[in-house]
Amino acid sequence: MARNNKELNNILVSRINKVNNRVNKMKKAKKLWKELGDIPIDEDECIDEDWRYFDKGTHIEDIWHWFEETFDLSVTVDLMGIK
Repeated sequence: MARNNKELNNILVSRINKVNNRVNKMKKAKKLWKELGDIPIDEDECIDEDWRYFDKGTHIEDIWHWFEETFDLSVTVDLMGIK
């Protein structure tokens, strides 16, 4: 069955919104990642001061997992650029 213009327009708008949401999430993730880069890390790989939602002493890998879960990305690929 052929779709009318309104249906096609709704599908297109929905897909554009999904792409825009993904782009916006990635921009926010990269901004936060850059911020995190300014936070000192101790010899145990824990942050050495409070940062955003995380207390001093939080292991860096816990924060990486938060990035991956919150922004649906790969820290190594999307933020570190490791392929």
